[in-house]
Amino acid sequence: MARVISPPGAVEVLADLRDRGYALGVYVRTDEVPHPVGAMYVTYADRLRVRGPMPVPDDLADAIRANKPELMAAAAVADPPVPWVRTLVERYRAGRITLGVLAANLAAFVGLGAAEDGPRIEAVVCAALDDSGSEEGGAMRWPEKEDSTSEV
Repeated sequence: MARVISPPGAVEVLADLRDRGYALGVYVRTDEVPHPVGAMYVTYADRLRVRGPMPVPDDLADAIRANKPELMAAAAVADPPVPWVRTLVERYRAGRITLGVLAANLAAFVGLGAAEDGPRIEAVVCAALDDSGSEEGGAMRWPEKEDSTSEV
């Protein structure tokens, strides 16, 4: 019987990125939503940016693609691309909101369901929070010298 190897989860991919010297970022898009009293503008995570010492190897690129929404949430926590995400991260760090509230908002920001997927991304959000608050900066800090930037 053949053994099936499951792809690595988002937390493992995040750790692998850090170990290999890569950092993540998020490009955002703003959508105009028509409203009877005027247009509203909503900002979403759009694309994942990966910087590192060399182009992303195929095996790592495949793992990133398989975990893209979760990794976009992790990148948004570590280096918030919009003020409201920064505010939520600060409130979480200050103990004013729970990890569940932060994860639910990030899930919606990256195009997932807040209630359905928020709990699923809590682990990678927590890992990104740990990385962004560490002395070394982990996978989430941009390298001093960038050799390669990719969108995955």
